[in-house]
Amino acid sequence: MAHTPDNEAADVRRLIHELNNLLAVLHGHAEALSRSLDGEDPRRKHLDGIYDVLNRSTESVRRVSAAINGCVPELTPLSAPPVSMQGTETVLLVDDEAALRAVTGRFLGMNGYKVLEAGNAEEALAKFDGVGAEVDALVTDLMMEGMNGAELARRLRDRRPGLKVLFLSGHGVAEMRRHTGEEPEENFLTKPFRPRDLLLRLRRVLDAATADVAESG
Repeated sequence: MAHTPDNEAADVRRLIHELNNLLAVLHGHAEALSRSLDGEDPRRKHLDGIYDVLNRSTESVRRVSAAINGCVPELTPLSAPPVSMQGTETVLLVDDEAALRAVTGRFLGMNGYKVLEAGNAEEALAKFDGVGAEVDALVTDLMMEGMNGAELARRLRDRRPGLKVLFLSGHGVAEMRRHTGEEPEENFLTKPFRPRDLLLRLRRVLDAATADVAESG
């Protein structure tokens, strides 16, 4: 097969995808370790250095991803944090990257959420059909092998209209618009993300659901 510019661009996108997942996994493990250390633990100074490297690497990957995908690196930051990032809701978490799915699920669980994990859309559909009434939100990777996250969300919303969805993607806002036809607001989070960013975004998605119900009542 001839090596064309399109092939080269696809190779770069795959590399960026892998880097996004790796950085998100490392952020998750660093955050979990930070929570296990008290304020005087000398290992915290090493964590500070790790966070600095991770943050600079994340910014670099986002800029490269934005250049490749022709979009801005990320959405406008959240204006103000909610009162709490904790939750008790049930989340269906779907990602075909096992390491990232595991660390994301662990962190959500550490913050009170009940997490149902699926490695692809087909598995997610089967789990939802079994316990769909319990699921409060779908958190899904946008770009997956086979059925993508946008199609999965459409199918689950056919089963449960109004289901809250949070999309995760390292491909940028333009990809979400192309696959979902939606204008991203609070329901899109760019990879790589910090665990705190995930908690903030998910909490806003779920709290918006509560506000909608209150207004309709």
